[in-house]
Amino acid sequence: MTHEVNIVACALQLAHENYGYLRCMAEFDDDPAACGEWNDARETAIERLCQALVSAGIDVRDPATWDRVRSGQWVIS
Repeated sequence: MTHEVNIVACALQLAHENYGYLRCMAEFDDDPAACGEWNDARETAIERLCQALVSAGIDVRDPATWDRVRSGQWVIS
């Protein structure tokens, strides 16, 4: 699997888990304790996405990375 495909797959998983978490929070009046499984899944998805980005050579901790994203200069080579 290419890095780009892996990144997209991880981003889609994160979107799914985050959507589920937000729906759960809405259903249970913003009670994080009621949505622990969704939150755990969301945190795991975030970790996987970060790992996929690092594997593609993208340093997610580098502020310059986010400066390039915000300025529209981001290109995965």
